[in-house]
Amino acid sequence: MSDYIQSICDSYTQNPRAMTWMIVGGAGMGKMDTVRLIAQKLLGQQGMASGFKVLECGLTEEAKKKIQKEILEGRSVESISDEDKKSEITVEDIRQTMGFLSLKTSLPCKILVVSLAEQMNINAQNAFLKTLEEPFDKTLIFLLTENPARLLPTILSRCQKIYLHPMSVSELTTKINQDYPEEENAQWIAEVSDGMPGIANKIIQNNGVQLYERLKGFLIPLNQLNLSLVFSFSKEVSKDSVQWDLTIHFIQRFLNEQAFSNSLNEAQKYTKLYDWVQSLTRKSDSLYLDKAQVITDIILKISETLS
Repeated sequence: MSDYIQSICDSYTQNPRAMTWMIVGGAGMGKMDTVRLIAQKLLGQQGMASGFKVLECGLTEEAKKKIQKEILEGRSVESISDEDKKSEITVEDIRQTMGFLSLKTSLPCKILVVSLAEQMNINAQNAFLKTLEEPFDKTLIFLLTENPARLLPTILSRCQKIYLHPMSVSELTTKINQDYPEEENAQWIAEVSDGMPGIANKIIQNNGVQLYERLKGFLIPLNQLNLSLVFSFSKEVSKDSVQWDLTIHFIQRFLNEQAFSNSLNEAQKYTKLYDWVQSLTRKSDSLYLDKAQVITDIILKISETLS
């Protein structure tokens, strides 16, 4: 167990009180995994059911009505898509969460996790600040963020902070071998994960090796590309948020490798292409773009560059 995980657990066990921590790190750095390890140690596996809550962008009102309608009509609820989720955490989300923190419990503590805390709008942040100023007894709050600069300075000042940094390839390889002793591609996974344990876990748990091999077959000159297979692949991965995330990660890593391994003129082309991919994928979330079309457009753009 990492030193900071043990330190947080020991600190609370020795002096149970309200505590607020902020865990800062990029996507795939294992922020949620870190909190779950802390929660399991403090609450035990059984206590997780009633003493552990995650606050994140909830469903839109339209999505809620759609799900309620499907339940009332006796149909199974389809998987939740990104389009069904709100783009920000609202005051109402905060108010509902405070009910959880105010409940009495026989557990050692209650643990609230705010995932992507920077998605709280300004009103939600002000409402949340009141909880930090007057915390409930025996509660642990964890704010997980990729961009702390988007949070109010008054919130930042009330949090103890942990910064997660990428692991070395050897460190992550050792961790993968410990966590997944039957995994045969531990070192390769550590390398393509760029030292991020969260990405490594996604690759292992979601057939990421096979996904990478399929994607690599499309990163070829345009005149060699089978467009029908590209369309089929794009449609498939766009339906699964994890497959989508891994596909974008693999593409960005491929572009980085091309930029570093080519001449200066070629490197500039791939650097611009990397920036374009990054901008396009961000817009896909905020503008609800067709993700299958986004993947197709990216593959075609790379193929044109390779031609």
